[in-house]
Amino acid sequence: MTFKDPSKLAYIDCLRGVAILMVIMVHTAQSVSQPNPHILLLAGYGRIGVQLFFLLSAYTLCLSMTKRHDGITIFYIRRYFRIAPIYYLGILLYFLLSRYSGLPVLRGFGSYTCFTTVANVFLLHGASPVAVNAAVPGGWSIGTEVLFYLMFPFIFMIYSKIKHKIFYLLIPILFFLVAYVTSRLHFRSQPEEEDYYFYYIINQLPVFSTGISFFFAKSWFQRINPKLFLPIFFVLFILSFLLSVKLTSRIAVFPFVAAISFIFLVLAFENISWLNSKILARIGQLSYSIYIIHFIFAWSFASYLNSVFHLSALISLLAIFFIVTALSIAVATFTQRFVENPGIDLGKRIIRAKKLWRTDAHIERGA
Repeated sequence: MTFKDPSKLAYIDCLRGVAILMVIMVHTAQSVSQPNPHILLLAGYGRIGVQLFFLLSAYTLCLSMTKRHDGITIFYIRRYFRIAPIYYLGILLYFLLSRYSGLPVLRGFGSYTCFTTVANVFLLHGASPVAVNAAVPGGWSIGTEVLFYLMFPFIFMIYSKIKHKIFYLLIPILFFLVAYVTSRLHFRSQPEEEDYYFYYIINQLPVFSTGISFFFAKSWFQRINPKLFLPIFFVLFILSFLLSVKLTSRIAVFPFVAAISFIFLVLAFENISWLNSKILARIGQLSYSIYIIHFIFAWSFASYLNSVFHLSALISLLAIFFIVTALSIAVATFTQRFVENPGIDLGKRIIRAKKLWRTDAHIERGA
């Protein structure tokens, strides 16, 4: 099987654009006064955009693994230089803002102890409830993603050896059952760590594994009429929203249902051309930089705009969301060019050098 380079799949970039817009919405809504609790509840569900990122990550990693046939070492090098440079900028940026800026909310943000800083520098903060969001707002998702990276080559190997395709469906269900049982036991022993358990890799593995299973079983969905993709997505997504209302008892349930709904959203964007646009694709290409940067505007600048605007709650939210998004895109364009892309290029140079060294060593042994 051959695939296009994942970076050339425009519909994937568009979906990343959808995911980051959802995330910006939830964080903007946190800073905007909302007299209508229903608006706040709906906007707040934008947090599930992170699970869309997770599913897309698992799916595109499968595409990449099938195309490149890289060894595990090269896989980790490639992932590190994709994640680390802009994240390190985020650690430095938010440390300076928390200590020396007068920006509301960000002033005094974080807990920059020796332990939390080291955990974040080594990208292992997802394994600690103390460090998970201590250095960068929303850093939990990067920590969880890295823990998934550590597991992915081995999970992919297991999937590749499966002979009976029914197991593609059973593996996410198995991960979900483990997450659900663990969450019930966790709440009984440590109810104060509810947020952290939601972030934790065990609770997100059903989402990641859904993306992998979708990759391996994608041909099954080709039997469905493409016109049904969007309706199925909306039904399942609304169901996941309703399940999220009572977080404590369904903390493992609604992300999994949302992940299943996102399968049909991916299929819709892949098969329905009018859903895709160059603007949305460009936002998706910038999505990682936007994710790191947007808290500055969504938390601090949005609060200022909210005090200035004298509009209805919904109009005010939409106006501020547009401004926050535009500012985040502007800054992310800069950080992608001067931080993110150079980091990726450095990783590629290291990989090329490693491959060249390995080839020379093989030749010498043969000689």
